[in-house]
Amino acid sequence: MSKQHHYIVSYNTSSNQWELDADAEAVKYEHGTIYDYDNDSWHRDYSGDGEFYPEAERLSEAISKAIKQLNEGLKS
Repeated sequence: MSKQHHYIVSYNTSSNQWELDADAEAVKYEHGTIYDYDNDSWHRDYSGDGEFYPEAERLSEAISKAIKQLNEGLKS
């Protein structure tokens, strides 16, 4: 099964930080941020009640870690 996870990362000049832009994701990907090529359908990463789309929680943690590293690099 082939899926593509989409994230919008933006740079905020007021805070001088990179951040996940959940508001922009909600506008750009109104049907969800995960595209399933096999079913030609979009899915949300979180379905409520602590339930995440498979792999979504792990990937969200990884992208958050990468953003943290980007922001740490700005301090150098």
